[in-house]
Amino acid sequence: MTIPQPGTLAEPFMLVDIRGEPCSFPGSFASAVQLLFFFKHDCETCRLVAPAVEALHLAVGGEQLRALAISQSTPADTQEFAEQAKLTLPVTLDTTLKVSSIYGFDAVPALVLTRSDGTVLEKSE
Repeated sequence: MTIPQPGTLAEPFMLVDIRGEPCSFPGSFASAVQLLFFFKHDCETCRLVAPAVEALHLAVGGEQLRALAISQSTPADTQEFAEQAKLTLPVTLDTTLKVSSIYGFDAVPALVLTRSDGTVLEKSE
């Protein structure tokens, strides 16, 4: 597969967050748009992008934006990354890379911005 293109529907998924709680996309959220942030703990570019995603989450989160981080790393490495980046947005685990594979990007960080229904507005990798 390839990273979803603008105007197409992003593949729905269910993952577990770092607290063990289920987290789904697109989910039943009132936010106008959703931002998926795929990362790996040892990616230096991901470390640079994470604070910007967190800042968006804090500035316009809620009804305007739902940000969701998707980690390709182990739970321990993900927890450490989230703590170092001071992430308060939901951080999920894709340790099997199942969701990452479906989304078909070649490198992280990868970002997908969608409407609340999962229609892709923009993508970047």
